[in-house]
Amino acid sequence: WDIAIDYPYAYVAFDEGEVVIIDVSDPQNPTIIGGFDCPDFSRGIALDGNHAYVAVEEAGFLVLPLQCVAATSVKPERAPTLLTLFPPSPNPTRGPVALSFEAPPVGDISLTLYDVTGRRVREWMVDSMSPGRVVLYWDGRIHNGLKAPAGIYFVHLRTADGRATRRLTLLR
Repeated sequence: WDIAIDYPYAYVAFDEGEVVIIDVSDPQNPTIIGGFDCPDFSRGIALDGNHAYVAVEEAGFLVLPLQCVAATSVKPERAPTLLTLFPPSPNPTRGPVALSFEAPPVGDISLTLYDVTGRRVREWMVDSMSPGRVVLYWDGRIHNGLKAPAGIYFVHLRTADGRATRRLTLLR
């Protein structure tokens, strides 16, 4: 992933082709205010004050006016945290992978990893939390400590307010 700053906004380009815009004017409470999906894997991002330049694997790069990328004309007092499951990183992976999410403080949260047959491979339970990003790491092992086989896995986030799923490829 890559990051570029146009204060008070941070533009984070994730490998899987997602760019997230975060208001960092209050560093203790960064707030996601927007984002967009790229047509392929993003490889970097740069800003020049007027445009965001996103390097995209197959497409070359995208040039986007900053006013179309971030909602800079309307700034909320404090935007509520939305349920967001970020792309696993790195993906595909041969080793440890970061699984990150944001969720409103709604009670218990579960993050479950399933294989392609729907069998539960690992599960993490997170007690109710204050708003903000949570990052958990998967070491590539199943619940009994053995290495998980190479293949496609699904990361499933579940809260009282909703659900989200992302795909993960494990290489060996």
